[in-house]
Amino acid sequence: MKSGNLLILQSGNPSVVGNAVLYGMLSEALNHEDIEEIYGVYDGFEGILRENFVDLADLSQKNAQLLLTTDGYVMGSDPVTNYSSQDFGQMVAILSQKDIHYVGIIGDQKSLEWMHCLEEAAKSNAYELQVIAVPQSNYNETPLTEHSLGYGSYLKFLNAYVIALERFLKTAHIPVGICEIEGGNNGWLVAGSVLHHANKNPENAPYMVCLPEQPFNEASFLEILKQKLEKHAHVCIVTHSQLVNEEGMAFDLAGYPNVGAYLYDLLQRELGLTPYLNFCDLNAQPFAHFISKTDADEAVLCGRKAIQWIAEGGETGKVVILTRKENTTEISCLSAQELSSGMKFLPTDWINEKAMEIRYAFVKYAMPLLNGEMQVTYEKGLPQSAQI
Repeated sequence: MKSGNLLILQSGNPSVVGNAVLYGMLSEALNHEDIEEIYGVYDGFEGILRENFVDLADLSQKNAQLLLTTDGYVMGSDPVTNYSSQDFGQMVAILSQKDIHYVGIIGDQKSLEWMHCLEEAAKSNAYELQVIAVPQSNYNETPLTEHSLGYGSYLKFLNAYVIALERFLKTAHIPVGICEIEGGNNGWLVAGSVLHHANKNPENAPYMVCLPEQPFNEASFLEILKQKLEKHAHVCIVTHSQLVNEEGMAFDLAGYPNVGAYLYDLLQRELGLTPYLNFCDLNAQPFAHFISKTDADEAVLCGRKAIQWIAEGGETGKVVILTRKENTTEISCLSAQELSSGMKFLPTDWINEKAMEIRYAFVKYAMPLLNGEMQVTYEKGLPQSAQI
């Protein structure tokens, strides 16, 4: 590969550790003589069209370190939801003007599709371009990778959130709390939000989970709740913002605006209970002190590996994935086309027959992803974030 400049961009829905990946890419890029200039771009692929570039090599050491404890995307994401083939052709023309021959992408599932389009546009224009991506997702939805970067940190946050909700229920003497979690189309977040119970006492714990891919049955739901209330002073119900019926179709909420409101009325009507209703919107990223060190360390390593593979190994059109063997995490890569479609669902044997409690197999899978805490930088009592 000829010498040239590198562009790093962030695209799609940001995870908690999207900036830690950026730190890894930037740190590694500084070690390669064939990479001359290191550019970032604001607003994802759209930023290329706007030529909204920034010189990342000029980033101060302090700001670079702060990337490790700054959630989300410090350079922002795409303000649009799609691009045309002409757009990608224009992007290639702009990249050629800046002599950019390497592109590192930090993104989600949709970003992988756009990555492939950019690579194809470069081939059509006979422009030498090497592209690689590091996928990340709070939702743990990326197929073929053992776990998604960002998932462990979000579980760390969600468990603290649900613990606080349960403490409120106990203090206020409210028997049932409902927490609706928004984000993704699978049950990884909902199931992972109750690890604090399942890790200690998976049988008959004071919680229930309603997963978006498992059929919801009113009668079973109410019966399980009654049984739990006979044993516990309060029960926390964690649900997704989507439910399905026995046929796998969207559950009929009978005109209610959301799942939480539907369950609230159901409990009032059928059991005479007035639950506490709470919503956890996934647009709110966790605070920096909830970033898992395991998660951040893996994000940095993935970023480093991505740059090594395109700068040294000549890889292109590849996506970084993670695998675990016992207590070791291995990093490898696959073709972007293999990961750009499909979704990873929670294994059915990791939940019980009624699909409202999780089993130890899931606890064993998820708990290591939460390990470790990051050292957050404070100034005048306030946590500091990276600025680019």
